[in-house]
Amino acid sequence: MNNQYIEIIKEKMKDFKQYYFTKDELENNNLIESSCPIEPHLMSYIFDKILGFDVCYRPFEKVNYQISFKYKEKLGCISHFKLSYRLHIDKIVENEVLNILKEINGLFEKALLEFSQEAVKKNQYSLPNYYNEYSRKICIIENNIEKIKNRIDKKIKLKERDLQTLIDTGSANKYIEIDHGKYKEIKYLTSEVCKKYDKVIYRLNEELSYTIELYIDNFFSSLEHFFVLLFPMTSKYDENEEFSKYLECDWRSKIEKLSNEHMNELEELSRIKELYRNRFAHGFFSREKIVHVQIPNYGMYPLWIGKRYCKGYSGTTNKLTYEIYQESKEVFDDFMNKIIKDYMLQFNIIISGIPSFLQKSIYKDAFMDEEKNREWIDKYWYEQDNMLNMDW
Repeated sequence: MNNQYIEIIKEKMKDFKQYYFTKDELENNNLIESSCPIEPHLMSYIFDKILGFDVCYRPFEKVNYQISFKYKEKLGCISHFKLSYRLHIDKIVENEVLNILKEINGLFEKALLEFSQEAVKKNQYSLPNYYNEYSRKICIIENNIEKIKNRIDKKIKLKERDLQTLIDTGSANKYIEIDHGKYKEIKYLTSEVCKKYDKVIYRLNEELSYTIELYIDNFFSSLEHFFVLLFPMTSKYDENEEFSKYLECDWRSKIEKLSNEHMNELEELSRIKELYRNRFAHGFFSREKIVHVQIPNYGMYPLWIGKRYCKGYSGTTNKLTYEIYQESKEVFDDFMNKIIKDYMLQFNIIISGIPSFLQKSIYKDAFMDEEKNREWIDKYWYEQDNMLNMDW
């Protein structure tokens, strides 16, 4: 890695010299312990790869590395153990060393960002996999929708029961008269029953609408995330083309670049997104919007001036209903089931939580058949678990 920031780091740390001190030297110099401002793996990279120190890794059990040095003839040591990470430094230069390391941390971040630009052009990166997190979130939202719907249904049944009781007892037309002095207030028993339940039912329907909006929004986020993870595992992906250009495509283009086999379902997804997601996401002034039009010799009149779905008198509602949720969920499930059927082996890798890689060679044998697919997944996680849990 060579860029302007690496050279600045070398210059800033020119007074750090590798030094192998003895145990007696360490004990006699009264070094104090301090926290390290740089992440331990980045710290070893800086000393090893940039400054050229001979860093010995895993010298003893439970020790990842120890870097001993002199800074302006004062001793220092950075130790990364399995359960701790420490900087020991002479108190005389403690603040000076810490300030330098903090500055180096910022410079190295800039160096990494500069390096990442070239890595992105060459597709030398992987894509974090959050598909299962999206799935769990959507599952929770679906459960909440059903709970709210059940609460609404119970309130409606209680309201109907109380109204029926008034009818059965002949009290449907009865009222209560309340004397307020200057006026009398009449409260019909049926109206009081409706007031008791209607306000609660209205609030629950609002909560239901907002939760359905959340559900639809999260589905489309999950859908786009899924296709970004899926695309590098397919034959449509060209490793020689910059993948970041695919990331810049809108959600529909991402799908169309991969498959044109399910256009009817895709049209339904577009309709739902425009009507029930984009309107809310863009402050009700998306492509499918309603405005109050000045009519000659009349005044203002609400009209839909949408691009495709909402025109004239015909539009959509600002309140999403349980029926809209059921309709949307059916479309979502049908589309995802068809895509998963087309790319079952790739889907197995995605739901396993493995990142998506942009180098096709990594997926060697992964898509040959179900058995090889399972072996590839198991091998990946075996290697990861071994690195994370090894007793070093």
